[in-house]
Amino acid sequence: VSWLKNLAKMDDDDLQFCDKLEKKLDMISVCHEEAKSLRDQRLAEEVQKRAEAEATAQREAEEEERRRILDNAKMEAQAPPGMVWNKETREYEYLHDPTEESWRD
Repeated sequence: VSWLKNLAKMDDDDLQFCDKLEKKLDMISVCHEEAKSLRDQRLAEEVQKRAEAEATAQREAEEEERRRILDNAKMEAQAPPGMVWNKETREYEYLHDPTEESWRD
């Protein structure tokens, strides 16, 4: 009979522990919802900032490309007679004259 009393006491202790745990979980759940909503809001703001930064970087890259193309067009338009603008070396070069084949002589 004494072992039954001990088992009943252990069951009572377990029930008290579960009740305390349930109360703590109820208190934490209130904070948890607020923390979760704040985290979600912060993540949404970070995603928006990242998207804005990427869009800005894309616009700057497009503007730089447009400016480079415009500079190349200006340089080609200002070419001295007999020269063309080389985009790779970014300088004027003389046109190769196919009729001049003195190097083959």
